[in-house]
Amino acid sequence: MQRYDAVLFDVDGTLIHSRPGIFNCFAYAFRKMGLDPDAIDCSRYLGPPLRWSFAQHFATDAEVEQQIKGRFAQSRKCSLFPGVRQMMDTLKDAGLYMATATCKPVEVVTPILKEQGLFDYFDRIGGASMDESVDNKTDVIRLVLQDPRLAGKRILMVG
Repeated sequence: MQRYDAVLFDVDGTLIHSRPGIFNCFAYAFRKMGLDPDAIDCSRYLGPPLRWSFAQHFATDAEVEQQIKGRFAQSRKCSLFPGVRQMMDTLKDAGLYMATATCKPVEVVTPILKEQGLFDYFDRIGGASMDESVDNKTDVIRLVLQDPRLAGKRILMVG
C-alpha cells in the first residue's frame, strides 16, 4: 500500500549538490562589498534563506537586495546527487504528485532544474519570491500546499 500521494522536495542539498555554486555566490558578493570570503565560514549559509544570510554581513536592506538580485547566476554551478534521476523516475512511475519547496526563488530554481534535467518531473515548482513576500521555508510550503490538487492528499516533505 502506498503511504503518500505527494512528495515535496527541497532542492539544494537534497536533489542537487549546490555547495560550489552557493559558495561562489557568496564569495563574489563578499568581494564586491570589500569583505574577504576566505575569512568567512560560508558553510553556515547552506540552507537558510539568502536574505537572512546576506543580512548577517550587509548593513542595509538595499545592500542585501543588491546582492540577491545580482548573484543568482553564480549559484547555478551544481550537479545531481547520485541516484536522483532513478528515484525521480520511480516516483513519477508510481503516479505521485511532485513539487519543489525551496527557499530559492522560482525564477532561479526553474532554470537550474531544466539544466539538470529534473524540471519535467515536477507538477509544481514551489519556491521563494524575488521580493520578501515568500522568503522562508514555512511560507514556501504553505504556498505549495494551497495547490487544490493536494487537497486531502498524504504529503511527504523531503529535505
